[in-house]
Amino acid sequence: MGQIHEPEGEEASKKGRSIGLSADVAHKLRGRLASIAHAAELLKCYGAELPLERREKYLDYILDGTKGFSRLIDDLAWYEKLNSGRLRATPGTYPLRSLLEDARQLLPEFDSDLRLKVEWGGPPVDVFLDGCMVAVALSKVLRNAWVYSPPAGEVNLVVQSEPGLVRVIVRDHGIGIPAGELSRIGEPFYRCSNVGEVAGSGMGLAIARACVVSLGGQIRIESEPKKGTVVQMNFPWAPSVAHPESFPKNSLA
Repeated sequence: MGQIHEPEGEEASKKGRSIGLSADVAHKLRGRLASIAHAAELLKCYGAELPLERREKYLDYILDGTKGFSRLIDDLAWYEKLNSGRLRATPGTYPLRSLLEDARQLLPEFDSDLRLKVEWGGPPVDVFLDGCMVAVALSKVLRNAWVYSPPAGEVNLVVQSEPGLVRVIVRDHGIGIPAGELSRIGEPFYRCSNVGEVAGSGMGLAIARACVVSLGGQIRIESEPKKGTVVQMNFPWAPSVAHPESFPKNSLA
């Protein structure tokens, strides 16, 4: 199974600073907007003459497209703030057992999804880290796992705690990542060649990675086409609010 192992600290933080749109990405985004505008124009001009099923299809397309662009704008704002240093980690005492619920609050469309199998390792401790940022990273990885898995495909989540480290592992059994493209995962807007018609912006894992780096952690991705992907995120944490100096220095980059 192919894998990519990210470095920690300053070296890692340098990798994803730029968010400039390539000509290819800009062309694709403009094309998507043009398609939405065209569907709206058809409804405006011919809506009364179209069969109900066709009208609903156009409306669904417009609704899904606008939701996707709204999510993209939010993602771009998150990523820019993380990589510009305007959004810094704010560690505090965080009940680790709240992590899954906090992440799922960011995934309302998956609230009723029963495919997630969760395993907790280690005692249910309160840790000293930025739980919000960890939850954002987890939500982005979970979204990818669900979107790129079969409709009935199981997704496994393992959360392990040990002194000084929280390990979060998400495993899916979906389309996987082509070996030659694994090194590009985490680049803003990058989408693999095998995603087909699955909608997405290519910002999910970029944001997850930026959150991990901001917390002084590591992200490791293993994948094999048609067999699935494993994303492991390691987050360092300090044992007590009373000793913030024990929190990793590079976590507040």
